[in-house]
Amino acid sequence: MAQGDADAQFNLGVIYAQGKGVRQNEKLEKQWFGKAYDNGLQDGCDNYRILNDAGIK
Repeated sequence: MAQGDADAQFNLGVIYAQGKGVRQNEKLEKQWFGKAYDNGLQDGCDNYRILNDAGIK
């Protein structure tokens, strides 16, 4: 599932953030944004940092 595709990983983060077709889940949202960042997507980093600063584990 979304192995190494930063855009797909970011989109999964957005899906969990918005609850589109899934329950909203900040933990999974942060996890997917982190994977997008690990694969070089700056937006993933930005969103991961926001969630981290908000205390989401």
